Order: sequence, then C-alpha cells, then structure tokens
Amino acid sequence: MQTRYSEEFKEQALSKVLQRGDKSIQSIADELNISVFTLKGWLKRTKSHSTTETMKQQRPKDWTRKQRFEALLASAG
Repeated sequence: MQTRYSEEFKEQALSKVLQRGDKSIQSIADELNISVFTLKGWLKRTKSHSTTETMKQQRPKDWTRKQRFEALLASAG
C-alpha cells in the first residue's frame, strides 16, 4: 500500500530535516511516523533541483560543492 502525502506535509517535513540541528533524519521520520527512506527520497529530489532558493533553505554544511561554488560566485562583488 502506497501512502500519498500532501505537498504541504512534504514541505513541512523537509523543513524539519533542514533545521534539525543535532537530530538525525531517522528521529525526524519517527516523529512524523513516516519511513526514513521516504524522507530521504524527498530530500534527494529537493537537492537535485538545486536553485538559489533551495540553497537558502539548506544549511551551508549540507550544500554540494557546486552549490558552495555558486554561492561564492554570487557573493563576489
């Protein structure tokens, strides 16, 4: 059985993951009563659609090398 989640739920879940501090993704998944694999899949899809807006939502330590480089170029006057 496949459960469908609303876009709003997905956004809220991803927001919790990106702002989790010291919490693990597993603990966030447990709190939301969803599979850690589902949550990681949503996170992977979000990261694969890398835009400046996505970078603002991610913690800098989670940025890819490409995102770090793009941020460096954007900040260079």
